[in-house]
Amino acid sequence: MANQDPNPEPAQSQTVSSASAYSGVVLLGWMKREQALRFLIEDCLFEPPLTLPEAENLWSEWRSRAAALPPREATAPLLLPLTSQESAHAERFLAYLSTIGVANVQPVKIDPLQLVVMQHCMNIDVAASYAERYHVANATEQEASNALHSAW
Repeated sequence: MANQDPNPEPAQSQTVSSASAYSGVVLLGWMKREQALRFLIEDCLFEPPLTLPEAENLWSEWRSRAAALPPREATAPLLLPLTSQESAHAERFLAYLSTIGVANVQPVKIDPLQLVVMQHCMNIDVAASYAERYHVANATEQEASNALHSAW
């Protein structure tokens, strides 16, 4: 397997038109064999449909590529200081928790981009809508105004 890309792209399958179908990305190489084969055969739409040997070959190729990657550290995210408003909210939340018998809890603030996630599949359309909502929610007033005016 010479000249193999050291950073393999996830396998992509374009779905055919169906009311319940969507475009997605899947990390086959990190899935267990049975899980990957079931996903490819039962959940993906290929034209023509994949046979079991074809699905197994596809999974095996991506499994080999994933296994060839060097290990990476999965470090805990840094704790960030809470603002005064966040601290006040945390105190109210902790007070509520104590009324229902929950103790020994401490709210923390982190940068979610530092988290390591084990997610094998992603719906591209849903991810795009989240990204759009995030962008709009975090846009400045001027950026939001520009986006609204450019849409008209």
